[in-house]
Amino acid sequence: MQKTIPYAATVVLLRESPGSGTEVFLMKRHGKSGFMGGVHVFPGGKLDDADRENAWADRTDGADFAADCRRCRGADPETLRALAVASIRETLEEAGVLIGTPVPPDIAAIQQKLNAKELEFAAWAASAGVKLGVSKLVLFDHWITPEIEQKRFDTWFFAARVPEGQQPTSVSRETTEGVWMRPGEAVERYRKGEITLAPPTCTTLIRLAKASSPDDALRRLSARPIATMLPRLKNENGQMYLALPGHPSYGEHEGELDPEGPACVKMVNGKWFPDMAE
Repeated sequence: MQKTIPYAATVVLLRESPGSGTEVFLMKRHGKSGFMGGVHVFPGGKLDDADRENAWADRTDGADFAADCRRCRGADPETLRALAVASIRETLEEAGVLIGTPVPPDIAAIQQKLNAKELEFAAWAASAGVKLGVSKLVLFDHWITPEIEQKRFDTWFFAARVPEGQQPTSVSRETTEGVWMRPGEAVERYRKGEITLAPPTCTTLIRLAKASSPDDALRRLSARPIATMLPRLKNENGQMYLALPGHPSYGEHEGELDPEGPACVKMVNGKWFPDMAE
């Protein structure tokens, strides 16, 4: 019997690059982590039951989740709100950034207590009068871990500017470091073997490398139809690749197709690279 795939959410934090352009915040997961150990990722994690509480309707600012539902298939406004809550919670726990108001002066201590399980996010937000800035998030992508993997997640991707005056850190139990990089730089470092990226992360970085600024990146992402990307492992004449919806070998697919690609992710010199125009 097919197990239910747990929901997860991730946030691409953006800022102006010194001089011009865009930078993204990436964190390296612990090498001994049971999921994507040693890989550079965006802040994020699994949806908790508490993220679905009805009380969040009054503790989040205005966001048109019905409009987001029209951009994607298989989502409902309540689930998207819960995923937005999860993405903000995880960004605070993992990166020490609160997308919401008011920002506590002791945010680093709050982050540490959340990671140590000394605080529960929903209870803390209620007692501190925090309103989550879900309207600051742009929903732009949806990836499901391939069936060949034992540990799978149904992950929804958001993007947001890092709030003014806040500086991400990485002191969580699951990551070892955090760094700002230009998207193109991160892809090139992956190509050289200096860092490791998962296919969804690499695809996002290639897409963001085309943006001239964080605002341009958010405009581009908000205009995209949201395709459900469930990779399927294929092997043709010794070439390993992950077929995505729209590829001739993929098979039946319901829902949107990504007009920008990729249609597949190829194994090149031991690394997975999306087959799309850079």
